[in-house]
Amino acid sequence: TRSMLLAALLGVVSCDMYLHNPKGSNNKLFERSNTVENNQRLFNSQNNNRGGYQVGDACEPACRKTRGNGNYLSEMKGSGEGQLGYYEGTELNIEYTSQHGCGQNDNVNCQIVIQYMCGEEVRDGRVFDKAPVDPDIQDDYNYAMHEPYETVQKCYRRQRNKGLFAADQNVRDDRGSMATRQNRQATRYGWECQEERDYYPYWHPTVWKDIAVLTDQTFRCPYYKENSENTKGRGECVSDADLRTLDFSELPNNPQDCFKTDHTWVERDPHQLPPPYCGVPSFSRDNHLGNTINANAAVYKWTIPHNLTGNCVIRIRYNISTYDHSSGGDWDLDSTMNQMNLPYMRDDVVADLIGYTGIKQTNSTAPTITEYLEKNAVIKMATNTNQVGRVFQDRTHTFRVLQRPPEIRDATIHNLNIRGRRGNIVQVYPSVEYDFVPTHLTVAKGDYVHFQWTDSDAAEANNAGNGLDGTGKSNVVELYNGSLGTNVPADYRVSNLFTDDSGSPDLERIVFFSMLGQEGCEFDPNKINLKDEDDRQNCATLNRASSTINGGLVKMNKIGRHAYMSTRNNDFSNRSQKALIEVLMELLSSGTATKINRASEARTAAVLGTLAALTLIFISYILIGTYARANAHMAWTQTKVVKKLFKVPDMPLLVGAGWWLTFNRIPESFDKMKLEADVAGVVGVEPSRVETACVETETKRIQVSVRGKKAEKKLAAVQGTAAAALSALGWDVVGVVPTTKEAIPPESEKTTNRKWRWIKLLICTQLLLFFWGVISNRAVYVKHGNMWLPLAKGAGVTLNFMLVVLPIPTLKVLLGSLRGTPAAAFIDLDAALGFHKLLANMVLALTAVHIAAHVLDMEWFKNRQCSRPYCTDAMCECVPGHWGMTYGEQLRLLSGWTGLVVTVLFGIIFANAFSFRRKAGNTQTCPLVVTGSYGGFDRFWYTHHLWIPAYLFMLLHAPKFYCWVAVPLMLFSLEKAISYWRLCEAAWIESATLVSRDVIQLTVRKPGFRHVPGQYVKILIPELSHFVAHPFTVSSAPVKDVFSVHIKTGRDMDWTRNLRDTLFPEGSYSYPTKHVFDGGRPSPVNVAVDGPFVTSSQEYINYDTAVLVGAGIGVTPFASILKSVLEGDGRLQPEKTYFYWMVSDEEHFTWFADIMNDVKSLDSSKVEVVTHLTGSFDLEQYTDRVKRGEAVPWTVQRTGRPDWKSILPKIVKTHTPSPPQTHRIGVFYCGPPQLGVALSSLCEKASTPSVRLTFNREVF
Repeated sequence: TRSMLLAALLGVVSCDMYLHNPKGSNNKLFERSNTVENNQRLFNSQNNNRGGYQVGDACEPACRKTRGNGNYLSEMKGSGEGQLGYYEGTELNIEYTSQHGCGQNDNVNCQIVIQYMCGEEVRDGRVFDKAPVDPDIQDDYNYAMHEPYETVQKCYRRQRNKGLFAADQNVRDDRGSMATRQNRQATRYGWECQEERDYYPYWHPTVWKDIAVLTDQTFRCPYYKENSENTKGRGECVSDADLRTLDFSELPNNPQDCFKTDHTWVERDPHQLPPPYCGVPSFSRDNHLGNTINANAAVYKWTIPHNLTGNCVIRIRYNISTYDHSSGGDWDLDSTMNQMNLPYMRDDVVADLIGYTGIKQTNSTAPTITEYLEKNAVIKMATNTNQVGRVFQDRTHTFRVLQRPPEIRDATIHNLNIRGRRGNIVQVYPSVEYDFVPTHLTVAKGDYVHFQWTDSDAAEANNAGNGLDGTGKSNVVELYNGSLGTNVPADYRVSNLFTDDSGSPDLERIVFFSMLGQEGCEFDPNKINLKDEDDRQNCATLNRASSTINGGLVKMNKIGRHAYMSTRNNDFSNRSQKALIEVLMELLSSGTATKINRASEARTAAVLGTLAALTLIFISYILIGTYARANAHMAWTQTKVVKKLFKVPDMPLLVGAGWWLTFNRIPESFDKMKLEADVAGVVGVEPSRVETACVETETKRIQVSVRGKKAEKKLAAVQGTAAAALSALGWDVVGVVPTTKEAIPPESEKTTNRKWRWIKLLICTQLLLFFWGVISNRAVYVKHGNMWLPLAKGAGVTLNFMLVVLPIPTLKVLLGSLRGTPAAAFIDLDAALGFHKLLANMVLALTAVHIAAHVLDMEWFKNRQCSRPYCTDAMCECVPGHWGMTYGEQLRLLSGWTGLVVTVLFGIIFANAFSFRRKAGNTQTCPLVVTGSYGGFDRFWYTHHLWIPAYLFMLLHAPKFYCWVAVPLMLFSLEKAISYWRLCEAAWIESATLVSRDVIQLTVRKPGFRHVPGQYVKILIPELSHFVAHPFTVSSAPVKDVFSVHIKTGRDMDWTRNLRDTLFPEGSYSYPTKHVFDGGRPSPVNVAVDGPFVTSSQEYINYDTAVLVGAGIGVTPFASILKSVLEGDGRLQPEKTYFYWMVSDEEHFTWFADIMNDVKSLDSSKVEVVTHLTGSFDLEQYTDRVKRGEAVPWTVQRTGRPDWKSILPKIVKTHTPSPPQTHRIGVFYCGPPQLGVALSSLCEKASTPSVRLTFNREVF
C-alpha cells in the first residue's frame, strides 16, 4: 500500500508543531510547571516537553491558594472544567507554529494535516497517567480519552504494513500496527495507533475527520481529496472473537490475506463529508517558532460544521522532509529501499557524498578521492533514520459545538478568543504570551462577536505576570478614542464597543467584560494592601475573576474602529495584549470577503461563464451597431427598434469592433482622401476646403463642393480643364461638376466621416496587432495546449500600441499646429479630447481581456506539471515530474507584481477622471488622496500624472515597451519643454478688477505675447498651486504684450475663489472695483502664462457667416472676437456676425458693459447682438435702475431661453444664396455641454443643400 509518507524523509529534522488557538495541550493537563508531566498520556507529539497549554479552569475565584506550585487546588469545583464552545457555522482561526518551516520554503518539503473528532466519551481527564488498555476505563472519566478503546486493540492485533519504508530501523513485528519506523519498540501513547499517526491517508477506518491538507506539493491535492476518508470508505479485517483473545499481529491488513483466514474483511462507509481543503500552507522560515512572513501567526480558517455533538478535539500533524535522496521525493519510498539498498546515507562515504563518486582528476598532482579513502579520511553525515521525515503532532483540549439561537440562525457570528499562558517569552516558550485572536477583526454592522476565553490557574510558580501568582486571568476594556496607540481606557459613558441596539453604551456588558463585578472583593486600605497582587481579595488585578469567561454573543452596533485591551496582561513595556475590532457597513464584512475568497470552483466557473456570455453579447452589439451605422441606407437600419438600440452613436465604437467592415471601408476612405487632395491641388485651395460628395463610376464624373466664395470662383475657373488635370494624376474621370442638391452631405456627416476614418484605422491596427501577438506566441498553445497565454500576449501587444496613442490627443501644441494644414481635413481636431476618452475606454477593455487571460493562464499553469527552474517572465516550459507555481509565486515574478502596480495606477487615474470628480470642490490638501471628500481639478491633475510611474513600471512589465513608447514620449517631452519655456517667461498682473460679485478680470502683461481672438491661455499662480495651470479664454482684443481674462469665482470653485480672496482680501467691495499693481502697490500673487493655444473659435473668419453663442462666462472667447471686430485687426471678417449671450442674472451684463455700449455703433447688417436673460426679471425694477444709471438700457433684449428651432432656420433662410452658389455658416458655442449637444443636432437638421451649418464647440 502506497500512502502519503507523513513520515516522509530525509534531512536531519528536529522540529515541533504547536497549536495556539484553540490552545494545544501537548499532553498537558494541569501541571504546576512549564514542562509536561507525562508525554505519553494521550498522544505521541514528538514535541518539546515545554510546549503546550494547561487545561482551562473555571474556578471562582481561582483554583489556587497563594504563591507556590503546591497550592493549586485540583479538587476545587471548576478545576479543569474551562471548556469553550463554538457556534456551528462560524469561522474558527486555527493558529499554529511549526519550527522547521513550511509554505513554499525551498529548504524543506512539508505537509500539514488538520482533523477533528467528536464524541460524548471524548474528555481531557483528571489524572496524569495514560489510560490502561481496559474496556472498563471507557467509563472512568479520570482518564483522558480521545480515540476509543477499539482503536488501540485493533492496532495491536492488526499486522503492520511491511511495505512501508523503514530505513535501517529494526521495527518489531510482535506489536502489530503499534510499531513503526519512528516508534520501532511500539511504545504506547494513550489509545493512539502509531501507524495511523504516522501516515496519511491511512488505509483502515479511523475516527478522525479531515479538515484540511496543507502541502507544498499541490499537485497531490486531487489524490488527497479522492482518498480522504471523508469521501472514500475503508476496509478492515474483523473477527467475531473478543479482540483481547487474539494474538498480536493476528489480523491481516489487506483483503487477500484476510480471505485466507477465518476472519472477515469488511468495507466501512466513508464519513459522508465534503473532501478536505487542500492548498499551500502559510510561509514560515525554518528554525523559527514565530509569526509568518506577514507578521501574523500561521492560521487556517475552519468553518465549523453543523450538527456536531459531544466533546470535540482538533489535531494537527506536521511532516517535513528534504530532497537529499536520489529517488526525487519521499512519495516513491517503500520497503525496497530499506537497509543498504537505499541510494543515500550508506556507510560508503563516497556514495553518501553525492557528486564525488567516480570523479577522476586529470593533469593534477593532488590525491584522488580513492587515495584519500585509503588514508581513512571519513566524513560523517548527521543522520538518524528514525527521525528523518519525522511527524509532529499537537491536539487541542476538548471543546463543544453549540447550536445557533433560532433568532439569529442566519446572522454572521465571529469568534474572538485569547491565546497564550502566564509567563514571559522565555518561560512560556515554545508556547506564546497573551494575545487576542484575531488581533484585528473586521466585521459588518449587525454581526455578532462571540467573546470567550479560557486559561489555567496552574502556571508554574514565579512565572512573570500580574495578579495572584500562577493564575491566568483576562478582561476586555475599550481603549480611549479607539486607538491601539494608547493604553488609556475609554470613558464608559461613550463606549462604542459594547452598545445596545440604539447605539447607547451597554453598562451591563461593560461591567461584565471589564470584570468590575467580581464578588468577595476588598477595597478598604486598612484591610488590604492594593499593591499586594497575591492577595486573593485584590480584585484590581482580577484575582477573584474566573479564568474561563463566556461573554456570549455581542452585536456590533456602531461603525468604526474599536480598540481594546486586557488591563491585567497589557503590561506596557513587558508585554502587550491589545486588539482591534473594525465595524464596517453591512456589505463590507470580512465574512462576505471570506465567502468570496472561498468560492467553489464550480461557482468560479459559473462567474467566468457569465462574464464570457456578457462579453459575447456586448461584442455582438458592437458588431451589429457598427454595421448599422455604416449601412444606414438599408431599410432594416431605419426601424424604431434598431434606432433605439443604437441611439448613442459612439457606443459601438467603445471597444473598436467591426473588423470586416474596417477592411472593406478603409481603402475607400483613403481613395476619397487622396481624391480630395488632388482636387484641391487642381483648384488651388486647401484640402480642408474640398468635399467630394460622391464618385460616379458609371458616368466617370466627380461632383465637388468647395468652401468659400473665393474657392468657388477658382473651381468655376478651372472646371473645364479640371478633368484633364485629374486624369493626368491617375483618376479615370471625364468631367468635374458642382455638387447637385441631392448629393451635398451635411457638415455633421463630414465630421462623422473624419471620426470614422480614425476609428476604422484604429480598429484595423488593433486587430492586426492582436492577431500578430497571438500568432507570435502560438508555440505555447502548440506545445502545451494552453490558449490563454497567447490571448494575453495578443491583448498585451495591442495595449502597447494603445498606450502609445493614448497621450497624443492631449498634445495641445502639436495638434494646434495642424490647424489650417491639409491634415485638418483628415483629423477632427475639436474631437481630440473625446478621442482621448475613447482611447481610454479601449485601454480599459483591453486591460480586462489581458488580465482575464492571464488569470486563466495562471490557473491552468498552477495545475500543470511544470518545472520551476525553467519559468521565466515570458513563459514556463513544462517538464514531467515537476509541478507548477502557485498564484503567489507567479505574482512574485517581475511581470506579475509590476502588472499589478500598473493596473492599480491606471485604476486610480481612471477613477478620478470622471467629470463629477473633476468638478468637485477641494476640501483636503493631499493631492494623492483618491477617496473621501478630496476632489476638484487638482485631484484630477495630480492623479492623472500617475501615468508617469505607470509607464515606468510598464518598461519593467513589458521589456519591449520602450520600442513603442519612445517617439510619443519624445513628443510629450517636447510639448512639456515648450510649456515650461513659456511658463518661465516673464509675466505679471497689471490690474485686477472685481467686475461683479463672482467674476474678476485680470489684465496680464507678458512681453512678446501675441494672440488671435478665440484663443486661450493657461495661468499658473504659484501661491495657489505650484504645478497646476488652469485654462482661461482670452477676452481682450489682440494687443501687443497685454491680454485680459475674465474668471468666474463661485463659492464651489476652489482655485478661482482662493484667487479672488487673495486679490481682494479686505472683505466686501462695491463693484466694479479695480486694483492697479505697479511699483507702489505690487501684486499679491505672481503669475506664469502658457499659451496661447489654438481653438476652433479662431476659425470664425473662414466662414461666410458666424453665429457666436455664449452661455454665462462662456462669453469670453466671443468678447475677444467682438472687440476685434470693433477695433479692426486687419483681417477679413465674415459677412455677418450674430452674437447670442444667455445669462441667468441681469448683473452679468456688467462683465462686458464697455463692449455692449460700443457695439451699438456698429452697422447692424454686420453685427447683430441678442441677449437673453434666462432668470427672473422685473421690468419695473429694471426701468428704475436704468433711470438711476445702474443698468445698461438696451442689454435686456429677450427674457427666457432662445428658441433655437426657429432661430437657426431663420438665419439659414436669410443667407440662402441663389443656385448653384453655397453659403457656409459657422456656429461657435462655449457653455454647458447639454446645450452644445442640442445645438449640434439642430445645426445638422437646419442645414440645406446650399447652406451648411458647421457646429464648433470650445474644448480645452
